Amino acid sequence: MADSWSLPKRSVNMDISLGSELNEILKNSKSISGPTTKYILTPTVLTDGDLLRKERIGPQNEGKPNKVILMLGETGTGKSTLINAMINYIMGIRWEHKLWLEVTEIPEDQTQSQTKVVTVYEVSAQSSPFLLTVIDTPGFGDTEGFDKDRRVSEALQQLFRSDDGIHEIHAICIVLNATDVRLHERKRYILDEILSLFGKDIDKHILLLLTHQEKQKLPKKILNYCKESFVKYVKNNEHVCFLV
Repeated sequence: MADSWSLPKRSVNMDISLGSELNEILKNSKSISGPTTKYILTPTVLTDGDLLRKERIGPQNEGKPNKVILMLGETGTGKSTLINAMINYIMGIRWEHKLWLEVTEIPEDQTQSQTKVVTVYEVSAQSSPFLLTVIDTPGFGDTEGFDKDRRVSEALQQLFRSDDGIHEIHAICIVLNATDVRLHERKRYILDEILSLFGKDIDKHILLLLTHQEKQKLPKKILNYCKESFVKYVKNNEHVCFLV
């Protein structure tokens, strides 16, 4: 496993003009006007199967180090929004641009998972010192049941075992809704299924992303949930948490 990493710092006094690379991507995207113009990206589809889909955003570039993130979370936690935010950052979008990129359009009704299969996004931008690969998994816990949840672990096994698949993970991000954190059998089941695919050293790569959190400190309910749910994965019950 590779060491953990952080996003590079950017200068505050940056040039807000968009590069030719991003302009070319926006030409092929659906735009929705508003105070912030939203663009629905049209990635290059590399693989499109029943369990697994691979897409590329930006030009192919194999000369940079690759950072791989696996995203896990229940339907409605905001996982897709976080992935879009990562893509916006890597592509160089800042508040000054008044633009927002979405790899998939997020509807107002988020009671069903918008991701139907495990989707791998390969994100490349000239301004970024590394390539970003985000593995998006269907939100578990919605009304489609255990059968759909099992397909997630099947797809990940296919991804990790294939010759042209992914053979290292830099971070496993478990997305939790800070206002609705509860332990139930189905949530524990799918997390056990997925995390059991990895080796014993996976504990130092697990990050908790707590969404819908307005306060700056962790409530006891979340800490108790983490202690119950992830004690066998994280040594000394220490967690790296990010409030969103």
